[in-house]
Amino acid sequence: MVSRRKHVKRMPACSIARKHTFQGQLKLFEINESGSTQPFWGYLDRRGSVLRYLPDFASRNAEDWLRRLRSLPYTQGRVKVFGKDYAEPRLTCYFGDKAYTYSGRTIEPLPWSRAPVLQDIRKEVESITGESFNSVLCNRYRNGDDTVGWHADNEPIYGPQPTIASVTFGAERDFDLKECRKGSCRSAGRIRIRLAHGSLLVMSGATQECWQHSLPRRKGVQDERMDLTFRKVIESTKGVITSIKHYVISCACRPASALALFFFRAGSASPDLASMAWCRNAAVWTALLVFGALSGSDALKLGINWETGFESSGLQWKSPLPGETERYLIASFPKDFKISYARLPDPTWRPLIVHNLSNPAALAVDEQNMRLFVADPTASKVFWYKLKVLPSKFLVTEGLQHVAAENMIAKGMAVSQAGDLFISGRVVASPPLTGHSAIYKQAADGFEAASPLKRLWTAGDGSWIPVLNTDGAPATSEPMSPSTPEIYQPGPVAVDMFTLYWGNAIKGNASALVRGPQTVPAPLPGGAAAPKSKAGAHALANNLQAVTGLAITSSGIFYAGRPVQGRPGIFALRSEDSLNGCAADDHCVHRVAQVSNPVDMCWDGDATLFIADSGSGAVLSVPSSTASRHAVVKVAEALGVHAITMLTVPSMATKVTGLGVALVTAVASLLSSV
Repeated sequence: MVSRRKHVKRMPACSIARKHTFQGQLKLFEINESGSTQPFWGYLDRRGSVLRYLPDFASRNAEDWLRRLRSLPYTQGRVKVFGKDYAEPRLTCYFGDKAYTYSGRTIEPLPWSRAPVLQDIRKEVESITGESFNSVLCNRYRNGDDTVGWHADNEPIYGPQPTIASVTFGAERDFDLKECRKGSCRSAGRIRIRLAHGSLLVMSGATQECWQHSLPRRKGVQDERMDLTFRKVIESTKGVITSIKHYVISCACRPASALALFFFRAGSASPDLASMAWCRNAAVWTALLVFGALSGSDALKLGINWETGFESSGLQWKSPLPGETERYLIASFPKDFKISYARLPDPTWRPLIVHNLSNPAALAVDEQNMRLFVADPTASKVFWYKLKVLPSKFLVTEGLQHVAAENMIAKGMAVSQAGDLFISGRVVASPPLTGHSAIYKQAADGFEAASPLKRLWTAGDGSWIPVLNTDGAPATSEPMSPSTPEIYQPGPVAVDMFTLYWGNAIKGNASALVRGPQTVPAPLPGGAAAPKSKAGAHALANNLQAVTGLAITSSGIFYAGRPVQGRPGIFALRSEDSLNGCAADDHCVHRVAQVSNPVDMCWDGDATLFIADSGSGAVLSVPSSTASRHAVVKVAEALGVHAITMLTVPSMATKVTGLGVALVTAVASLLSSV
């Protein structure tokens, strides 16, 4: 056992520690048992089982809510197991709009008005999940001896693929899940989560169909834990809808024979209905059949990235959950004179801007103000467009082209959280002046007024550089800007809260990757000698001849390009190395992936890094949770792609996964056939 652990491979997100096997067979992840579980939101399996964990959900109100929850009217219920009557190993009380049935007994609800604290918590849970709940089971685990055994909340009163939200107060307890395949849960993989005080756990999608969960006994725990389990109790349905719910939904977790069983049941009640449904919805039913019959090796062939929950295959069954974000991947295609977008995970490109661009190149998005910036080097301008997401979820612009910067050949762009635009490139100067490579800034409030750019950093020996008038004389009313030997020909730029990062597209005598402050106090020309500012910019890495892409993520700095030695690829500095770097010897630089010709990259703000690869004519992705080696996944064909950026917007409360979409489509057709 010890020798096997020496070869354990660490996985990135959510304290995920290891796979059960490394022989190419797809197995489940196991969450580390030591320490608190980190925030997590992703798929548990290929069948649409979704788990979300927020450890700090109620951090501000946890103590007050725990105090108020202790006054609820808890009682100890009794249940029958194999004909014998037992006292439940916990105290419970139930509030809601409708009766609750489990273990063969029906519980009438207490009114919400008796517990205002439950209404307060329910409001917060619904705000986070985007769901509505009409019941809550309050569980009081007095100590580690109180427990709940293996079960699934799959009673018919909850409907297909219910969302279950559990809020924890008090003592930390382990929460276990085990997967069930083909009706058996014995040999499946397990997951353990340490539920913290004030945490929220949300199980949705096919979790109740495909997994069981429990709260195991813990002898060492002396303190009590309060658990609030929010559910939505629905009215029972009849007829064909009940058949679809019972049999088709089961196809997500059981063999394809369940689908045939559904047709047998539906056909026995109405043969014409079944035959019409099959004829008119052959494609939909075939897709459901495929989902029920897929094996682990099939899933690997589809190109599913299990570390991020993102899939790039032709079979798209992931759709944003309520409260999740919609991701729009935006790309420039200079040879086609257009900007296109893809609403992930659908890899289909749709036109966004097709007019008045002669050479669309670098891109940047201001999500706060819904602005898209497009660099057009041929026109020597940077344009911006107002974006809008339609109710149909198509992405459009308002149709007006605005100018963000003139006389500018931009190589890279980035937008700060404040909405400020940073541009690397060269100003087109009128003779006898010449343009110099520099990094410029346009404040967020300057776009409407078409304010001139402010030069932030420029190439030089470290001295202050004055702004020149049209006649070549230094401007006495404009502050000077610092120069740095760490700029030669800057390309991609990126920003975080306080820092500006840039990579040199041509390194020259400068370093490959550099950081500097976003704002530098600058003196006016004249007077005392200008102070030196060589220490203002700091070299981070020097392993590339040319940096072509740059992204700042929660786990570190990722950048792309051609190294001094070796093949092009994606490299990274971990978070702990992002301040000082290692430009002297590059010992802290990690190769993340090998890509033939990466020309740009962007981060989705979560766990995925996207790469525009002109070599393969595609957009690729790798997990961004760790700065370690990963295999690339093809996201979309993108012949001629030059630059990419990401727009994320709140989802419009989409309530179905891809499997649910197929099911709803099938139901609609079935009903229309009657």
